[in-house]
Amino acid sequence: MNTLTVASRKQRSISSNWGRKVFSVFWGAPLLVWQGAFFFAPFAFLVVLTFWSVRSFRVQPDATLKNWIRILTTDYVWSAYLRSVALSAACSLITTAAAFPFAYYVAFRLSMRARVFATCLLIVPFFTSYLVRVYTWRTMLGQHGAVNNLFAWIGMPAQTMTDNFFWRHGRICDPHFAACLSAPRAESFICG
Repeated sequence: MNTLTVASRKQRSISSNWGRKVFSVFWGAPLLVWQGAFFFAPFAFLVVLTFWSVRSFRVQPDATLKNWIRILTTDYVWSAYLRSVALSAACSLITTAAAFPFAYYVAFRLSMRARVFATCLLIVPFFTSYLVRVYTWRTMLGQHGAVNNLFAWIGMPAQTMTDNFFWRHGRICDPHFAACLSAPRAESFICG
Protein backbone atom coordinates (compact mmCIF):
# COMPACT_ATOMS: atom_id res chain seq x y z
CA MET A 1 0.00 0.00 0.00
CA ASN A 2 1.46 3.33 -0.96
CA THR A 3 1.38 6.53 1.04
CA LEU A 4 -1.02 8.18 -1.38
CA THR A 5 -3.70 5.57 -0.63
CA VAL A 6 -3.24 5.94 3.16
CA ALA A 7 -3.41 9.74 2.89
CA SER A 8 -6.53 9.65 0.73
CA ARG A 9 -8.26 7.28 3.17
CA LYS A 10 -7.49 9.62 6.07
CA GLN A 11 -8.70 12.58 4.05
CA ARG A 12 -11.94 10.77 3.14
CA SER A 13 -12.43 9.82 6.79
CA ILE A 14 -11.96 13.43 7.90
CA SER A 15 -14.28 14.77 5.19
CA SER A 16 -16.95 12.14 5.97
CA ASN A 17 -16.77 12.99 9.70
CA TRP A 18 -17.13 16.68 8.85
CA GLY A 19 -20.05 15.82 6.56
CA ARG A 20 -21.74 13.88 9.34
CA LYS A 21 -21.33 16.79 11.73
CA VAL A 22 -22.82 19.23 9.23
CA PHE A 23 -25.65 16.78 8.55
CA SER A 24 -26.32 16.39 12.29
CA VAL A 25 -26.30 20.12 12.91
CA PHE A 26 -28.50 20.76 9.86
CA TRP A 27 -31.15 18.26 10.96
CA GLY A 28 -30.75 18.84 14.71
CA ALA A 29 -31.08 22.62 14.59
CA PRO A 30 -34.86 22.64 14.02
CA LEU A 31 -35.30 20.36 17.04
CA LEU A 32 -33.18 22.67 19.19
CA VAL A 33 -35.13 25.71 17.99
CA TRP A 34 -38.44 23.92 18.67
CA GLN A 35 -37.38 22.83 22.16
CA GLY A 36 -35.99 26.26 22.93
CA ALA A 37 -39.11 28.08 21.74
CA PHE A 38 -41.75 25.79 23.19
CA PHE A 39 -40.10 24.23 26.25
CA PHE A 40 -37.10 26.17 27.59
CA ALA A 41 -38.45 29.68 26.98
CA PRO A 42 -41.84 29.03 28.67
CA PHE A 43 -40.10 27.21 31.51
CA ALA A 44 -37.72 30.15 32.03
CA PHE A 45 -40.68 32.54 31.94
CA LEU A 46 -42.50 30.49 34.60
CA VAL A 47 -39.41 30.53 36.82
CA VAL A 48 -39.18 34.31 36.43
CA LEU A 49 -42.89 34.64 37.26
CA THR A 50 -42.33 32.90 40.59
CA PHE A 51 -40.31 35.90 41.72
CA TRP A 52 -43.00 38.43 40.77
CA SER A 53 -45.91 39.45 42.98
CA VAL A 54 -49.63 39.93 42.40
CA ARG A 55 -51.33 43.14 43.54
CA SER A 56 -54.93 44.03 42.68
CA PHE A 57 -55.14 41.06 40.31
CA ARG A 58 -52.13 42.32 38.34
CA VAL A 59 -48.73 40.72 38.13
CA GLN A 60 -46.02 43.14 39.24
CA PRO A 61 -42.49 42.47 37.95
CA ASP A 62 -40.60 43.01 41.18
CA ALA A 63 -37.93 40.63 42.43
CA THR A 64 -39.23 39.11 45.63
CA LEU A 65 -38.90 35.82 47.46
CA LYS A 66 -42.34 36.10 49.13
CA ASN A 67 -43.89 33.42 46.89
CA TRP A 68 -41.11 30.94 47.58
CA ILE A 69 -41.16 31.64 51.32
CA ARG A 70 -44.95 31.22 51.45
CA ILE A 71 -44.86 27.95 49.49
CA LEU A 72 -41.93 26.44 51.39
CA THR A 73 -43.38 27.30 54.80
CA THR A 74 -46.94 26.09 54.16
CA ASP A 75 -47.80 22.74 55.73
CA TYR A 76 -50.25 21.52 53.10
CA VAL A 77 -47.68 22.02 50.34
CA TRP A 78 -45.21 19.77 52.14
CA SER A 79 -47.99 17.32 52.94
CA ALA A 80 -48.97 17.11 49.27
CA TYR A 81 -45.34 16.84 48.22
CA LEU A 82 -44.55 14.01 50.66
CA ARG A 83 -47.79 12.27 49.76
CA SER A 84 -46.86 12.42 46.06
CA VAL A 85 -43.38 11.08 46.76
CA ALA A 86 -44.75 8.22 48.86
CA LEU A 87 -47.38 7.34 46.26
CA SER A 88 -44.92 7.41 43.38
CA ALA A 89 -42.41 5.31 45.36
CA ALA A 90 -45.10 2.74 46.21
CA CYS A 91 -46.28 2.60 42.60
CA SER A 92 -42.73 2.27 41.33
CA LEU A 93 -42.04 -0.62 43.69
CA ILE A 94 -45.30 -2.39 42.86
CA THR A 95 -44.82 -1.92 39.13
CA THR A 96 -41.20 -3.05 39.18
CA ALA A 97 -42.00 -6.07 41.33
CA ALA A 98 -44.70 -7.09 38.87
CA ALA A 99 -42.78 -6.16 35.72
CA PHE A 100 -39.63 -8.21 36.23
CA PRO A 101 -41.30 -11.62 36.63
CA PHE A 102 -43.70 -10.85 33.78
CA ALA A 103 -40.85 -9.72 31.51
CA TYR A 104 -38.83 -12.83 32.38
CA TYR A 105 -41.81 -15.04 31.59
CA VAL A 106 -42.48 -13.26 28.28
CA ALA A 107 -38.83 -13.26 27.23
CA PHE A 108 -37.83 -16.81 28.18
CA ARG A 109 -40.92 -18.97 28.67
CA LEU A 110 -43.36 -18.03 25.92
CA SER A 111 -43.22 -19.19 22.33
CA MET A 112 -42.34 -16.60 19.71
CA ARG A 113 -45.98 -16.23 18.65
CA ALA A 114 -47.16 -15.75 22.25
CA ARG A 115 -44.26 -13.36 22.88
CA VAL A 116 -45.32 -11.18 19.94
CA PHE A 117 -48.93 -11.23 21.16
CA ALA A 118 -47.88 -10.29 24.74
CA THR A 119 -45.67 -7.49 23.42
CA CYS A 120 -48.57 -6.18 21.34
CA LEU A 121 -50.77 -6.20 24.43
CA LEU A 122 -48.10 -4.15 26.23
CA ILE A 123 -47.85 -1.64 23.39
CA VAL A 124 -51.58 -1.09 22.79
CA PRO A 125 -52.10 1.16 25.86
CA PHE A 126 -49.56 3.63 24.47
CA PHE A 127 -51.91 4.37 21.57
CA THR A 128 -54.16 6.24 23.98
CA SER A 129 -53.24 9.21 26.09
CA TYR A 130 -52.82 9.07 29.85
CA LEU A 131 -55.93 11.17 30.25
CA VAL A 132 -58.08 8.60 28.44
CA ARG A 133 -56.58 5.80 30.54
CA VAL A 134 -57.14 7.72 33.77
CA TYR A 135 -60.80 8.32 32.97
CA THR A 136 -61.22 4.71 31.92
CA TRP A 137 -59.80 3.44 35.21
CA ARG A 138 -61.83 5.97 37.18
CA THR A 139 -64.95 4.73 35.39
CA MET A 140 -64.07 1.12 36.11
CA LEU A 141 -63.09 1.74 39.76
CA GLY A 142 -65.58 4.53 40.56
CA GLN A 143 -68.37 4.36 43.11
CA HIS A 144 -70.84 3.15 40.47
CA GLY A 145 -68.27 1.52 38.19
CA ALA A 146 -67.99 -1.99 36.84
CA VAL A 147 -65.96 -3.32 39.79
CA ASN A 148 -68.44 -2.08 42.41
CA ASN A 149 -71.33 -3.42 40.34
CA LEU A 150 -69.60 -6.80 40.34
CA PHE A 151 -69.11 -6.55 44.12
CA ALA A 152 -72.81 -5.73 44.56
CA TRP A 153 -73.79 -8.65 42.33
CA ILE A 154 -71.80 -11.13 44.47
CA GLY A 155 -73.03 -9.56 47.71
CA MET A 156 -69.99 -7.56 48.81
CA PRO A 157 -70.28 -3.93 50.00
CA ALA A 158 -69.20 -1.17 47.63
CA GLN A 159 -65.58 -0.04 47.89
CA THR A 160 -64.15 3.45 47.46
CA MET A 161 -61.22 2.87 45.13
CA THR A 162 -60.28 6.30 43.78
CA ASP A 163 -59.75 9.84 45.09
CA ASN A 164 -57.89 8.85 48.23
CA PHE A 165 -54.44 7.84 49.36
CA PHE A 166 -53.45 4.20 49.64
CA TRP A 167 -53.16 3.78 53.38
CA ARG A 168 -56.15 5.91 54.37
CA HIS A 169 -59.02 3.89 55.91
CA GLY A 170 -57.58 0.61 54.58
CA ARG A 171 -59.31 0.99 51.22
CA ILE A 172 -58.17 -0.22 47.80
CA CYS A 173 -57.24 2.87 45.82
CA ASP A 174 -54.68 4.84 43.86
CA PRO A 175 -51.50 2.68 43.96
CA HIS A 176 -53.35 -0.10 42.17
CA PHE A 177 -54.67 2.46 39.71
CA ALA A 178 -51.28 4.10 39.12
CA ALA A 179 -49.49 0.76 38.89
CA CYS A 180 -51.95 -0.36 36.22
CA LEU A 181 -51.17 2.78 34.27
CA SER A 182 -47.40 2.38 34.46
CA ALA A 183 -47.00 -1.42 34.36
CA PRO A 184 -47.11 -1.74 30.54
CA ARG A 185 -44.35 0.85 30.21
CA ALA A 186 -42.11 -0.90 32.76
CA GLU A 187 -42.71 -4.33 31.29
CA SER A 188 -42.12 -3.21 27.71
CA PHE A 189 -38.95 -1.40 28.82
CA ILE A 190 -37.65 -4.52 30.56
CA CYS A 191 -38.62 -6.83 27.68
CA GLY A 192 -37.38 -4.51 24.98
